[in-house]
Amino acid sequence: MEEVIAKRIDQLSWNTDDKKGKIVAVSQLHKLDKNTHPYFSVTATLFEGNREVAWGCLHEEVLEHLPYLGPVVKVHLADDNGIPMYAVANAQYWAGHSSMSPKSTYSRYEIEVDKNGKEWAPQMLADHLRVGIESARSYRIAADADNHPNEYWVFICHALESMWKMQADEALAIIQNGSK
Repeated sequence: MEEVIAKRIDQLSWNTDDKKGKIVAVSQLHKLDKNTHPYFSVTATLFEGNREVAWGCLHEEVLEHLPYLGPVVKVHLADDNGIPMYAVANAQYWAGHSSMSPKSTYSRYEIEVDKNGKEWAPQMLADHLRVGIESARSYRIAADADNHPNEYWVFICHALESMWKMQADEALAIIQNGSK
């Protein structure tokens, strides 16, 4: 069973010389039965004429047509405190500190190789932590230098919690108040 805490629906239609289209975006904070916290999601349906042509996690299209939803897109799949899904484990993954980290041979993300031959995805780490690319690089360098990199990622994620909470509060305000 799903409990919807806050929800908003936005739509924008356009009509150009050669195209008629519409995007409908659903932004919400909701909780599924087994989840301990509610989480944010932004999904959309894209229409050409009256025909649905795409649906789901269309964040690029949402940001292009409904840019005021940017703060909500930023916290997609984060909980009500703004904490990203599997914050520590996914940070380790994108930083190349997991046995399951992405490899250049199969990853669709831009992969870099560090001086020790470890592959990692800097932009995905930055996006996951919701920080700039230089901060993500600095965190990874520090984790590499730490004798306990797993504990370091716990520390970093804990240090980011107040920022994440502010982002969640901003997103919730947009959903609840309909501010643009």
